[in-house]
Amino acid sequence: MDPVSAYAGQLRDLRKTMRKFKDDVRMSFSMWSEDMEILGGMLWRLLEQHQGHRQLLLAKEAHAAEAQTLQDTIDRQAAELRQLQGEVHEKEHQLATLRATKDVTPVQELRRSQRIHASAAKSFTQHTQAHSAKRKSTTLLYTNPSILKKMRNNDDTPGEGENRVPKQVTFQSPGPKPKPSPHRVAPSRKPISDQLPAARFVYAAGD
Repeated sequence: MDPVSAYAGQLRDLRKTMRKFKDDVRMSFSMWSEDMEILGGMLWRLLEQHQGHRQLLLAKEAHAAEAQTLQDTIDRQAAELRQLQGEVHEKEHQLATLRATKDVTPVQELRRSQRIHASAAKSFTQHTQAHSAKRKSTTLLYTNPSILKKMRNNDDTPGEGENRVPKQVTFQSPGPKPKPSPHRVAPSRKPISDQLPAARFVYAAGD
């Protein structure tokens, strides 16, 4: 075989090898691209999962913080409620004390008012009785002829000065009158209107 034929045969083999290498490289790139797509999809899913997990963590942290805030609010409101309940119990105790005091005070005021009313009524009764006794004595003075006559006789007694002391006259209720005798003649006497000026003068001097 001449060298040219041998060289041509080697060249053909080299071309075949190069063509096969190209096919292998093309196939490798195709496989690599498919693998990269698969890897990219897996990586994207991993990133999404990581992002979702991070969001879940953030949501859990926010929920925990909100729950803690709510718990603090509940504790504070419970403390305020206990304080308000204590104040309510204290106010109820004070109200019961005031009610008890008010229940006793009207009775004391009523008793005091009754005592004042009884004292005023007693004073009014005594004043009325004294005034009635005075009017009764004055009426007896004007209506009893014997007393008027005695007073006029005392006024007509001679020899007495201006500074004489008037005699005190005691009044007694008249007793039963004796029955008039059929042979007795009633003495004549002056009317009451003629005797009133002297009686009024004696009564004024006695006062």
